[in-house]
Amino acid sequence: MGLPFAPDRPLHLELLGGIALRGSPNGDAFLAQTKRVALLAYLAAVRTRGYVRRDVIATLFWPELDQGSARTNLRKAVFAIRESLGADVILGRGDEELALNREMVWCDLCAMQDAAASPFPSRAYELYKGPLMPGFFADAPGFEQWLEEERRAAEELVVEVTIREAEREEKEQNLTVASKWARRASKLALQDERMVRKIMNLLDRVSARADAVQVYERYARWLKESLEAVPSAETRELAERFRRG
Repeated sequence: MGLPFAPDRPLHLELLGGIALRGSPNGDAFLAQTKRVALLAYLAAVRTRGYVRRDVIATLFWPELDQGSARTNLRKAVFAIRESLGADVILGRGDEELALNREMVWCDLCAMQDAAASPFPSRAYELYKGPLMPGFFADAPGFEQWLEEERRAAEELVVEVTIREAEREEKEQNLTVASKWARRASKLALQDERMVRKIMNLLDRVSARADAVQVYERYARWLKESLEAVPSAETRELAERFRRG
């Protein structure tokens, strides 16, 4: 599934389904520096899409240090990123704020979020290649907690997009296309039980009960392995009804 090329922005930062940096001759060497990759990704993906206070970033990445030492580490990391990727890749506003230069850097996560809110939300599904920065660790608990929250939010967003597309096609009586979107939703990582039931019912309406049961079984397995829990009675009853046909 190809990614769109943004010719007006020389650097492409890909965070979905893996991590890649395209457009820089130093990209591979840069990706070996996990703390710097984490900082670049944070500035790219932060919800404000704008300037972030240095003290917030310093605390997120170096909580074990006093503020002075943490800010010194941040200055060094920003200097190294600019030296590797370009002096203008990270912008400063005064002495207290930093932001990614979005005229230089295209990010697939941001493009996916924008597509989901556009008149063409199906583009978001095309951009979603997998979990956000899978298997990535930066020895920064604050960043890793933030990353886990953003990873879950990205997954929920793409599930919501596929459900909306399925329901839209169903409403227009395009049941074959609706079934395709419902099955796409069923293949995604589902950790919200409300979404699980919604997809199960949607699959049932487009005559795909076997897929609905598979969605339940996969969710139940994840719940048991991750949380040692079981689905709610409502969800279990729905699955049993579909099993009985």
